[in-house]
Amino acid sequence: MYEEYAEKAGFTIRLSTQNCLKSGIVDRKYLVYNREGLAKGVNKDTMSEETSETQIRTSSISRTGCMAKVKFKLNEKI
Repeated sequence: MYEEYAEKAGFTIRLSTQNCLKSGIVDRKYLVYNREGLAKGVNKDTMSEETSETQIRTSSISRTGCMAKVKFKLNEKI
């Protein structure tokens, strides 16, 4: 249902994290906007002689910091 909404609204979603109970049963799952979150910083000193010839891999994925998400939680009463 959320996937259909996302498609009609013009964005994509991805499965983010999930939490499990001690028994191994999935308790929570999160669907998030594909560009949710912040980009991981690259901590590499390109001016250092050791790393100056190493290229930093560029990513085509950009993160926007958007916090849009849907949380699904297991209801044990059913």
